[in-house]
Amino acid sequence: MLYEKNFYKTKNKIVPLEVYKVQVALFGGPSVLIYNEDRTQEWEETKPKNVKTLLNFIGNNIVKCYCAGYQNDNGQIVLVDKIEDEKYWF
Repeated sequence: MLYEKNFYKTKNKIVPLEVYKVQVALFGGPSVLIYNEDRTQEWEETKPKNVKTLLNFIGNNIVKCYCAGYQNDNGQIVLVDKIEDEKYWF
């Protein structure tokens, strides 16, 4: 559930959203790289099942896109929504 354009409400708290770039590897097997602009938060997903889920989330024929998300307490990047228009004002 989105709360105020650039915040996300989880079970326990309201967290600020960041913009993450999502890149799909075209060569060398299934892989998706997710990172923020200054690369302080970075995640590479290589498990085929998780890569397939990410591809369904961003769109099967998309190689690069931007998504809104946050980093959870375990250090994982959680993508909330694909950015396709100007509904987020960062």
